[in-house]
Amino acid sequence: MQKEARLIDVKVLTKNGAGNLSTVLEGLEYIVNNSRETKKKSIANLSVGAAYNALLNNAVDIAVNEGIPIVVAAGNTNEPACGYSPASAQSVITVGAIDDRYDSIASFSNWGRCVDIFASGVYVASLATYRGDATLALSGTSMSSPIITGILASYMAMGLNADGAVSRLFQYATVGEIPRASIFFRPRTVNMIAYYEVSPPWNQSSGCWAR
Repeated sequence: MQKEARLIDVKVLTKNGAGNLSTVLEGLEYIVNNSRETKKKSIANLSVGAAYNALLNNAVDIAVNEGIPIVVAAGNTNEPACGYSPASAQSVITVGAIDDRYDSIASFSNWGRCVDIFASGVYVASLATYRGDATLALSGTSMSSPIITGILASYMAMGLNADGAVSRLFQYATVGEIPRASIFFRPRTVNMIAYYEVSPPWNQSSGCWAR
């Protein structure tokens, strides 16, 4: 399959992961303006988080209203994600972390009604050029949300619009496979793990999924 996505790194934090609200807002503004100028389908991943902030939530909601799906990390404090931003924003896709070894929620992952879906987040291979190594195996919901972003970007590259890509994400997600013991003490948490469905293939000429 030909890759049709262009990746743009919008830096809003230092190399140590520190930053402030204003730089995150400036990053969101850049994303929206770039989408307007290029008139191309866009999607954004935000592997950032802080205590609940209405201003930040409003900013990501505005970006989504511009037609840009925003995928965010749920957070890594083993608490309800609704206490954090932008994880608590209404319009974003908030992603928690799954430990693939057991299909259970990762011990650090935030949870609750503000989490929309789970994806791999324990020992995920990641580029580590700043250390000179080829890759590192890292853990966190900041590793989970880019997986969802990649799935959505792939669907959009196949021809779906933003709404269609999001619908397909949830349509083909695996439901009910997180062990009950992993959900029981995390009330109002969705039992849904992302699954990348690539077949049936997208028919570019007819503009629909082949049956």
